[in-house]
Amino acid sequence: MPMAGSLASQLAGAYRDEAMRATAAFESAVSGLPFVPEWRLVQGHQRSYAHDLLNELRTSDLIIASQRHSNWDYADIFDMPEAIAL
Repeated sequence: MPMAGSLASQLAGAYRDEAMRATAAFESAVSGLPFVPEWRLVQGHQRSYAHDLLNELRTSDLIIASQRHSNWDYADIFDMPEAIAL
């Protein structure tokens, strides 16, 4: 299905672009802080995005998640603060 592959490539490209903007904003915001913040961009391998996310979060000391942003084009796929509330 060429159309499905094209759509998947477009979604992956949009996700990478958004991730690069988020990474740059994070790096700018934490520059010069007296502690070591970390930004992780992970290629998923689990059953779902939520499983990949939870796998990464279990090794974190502090997790900061924003509120759900319903105007974001990818909110239904990637925006899941309720899934990470432990």
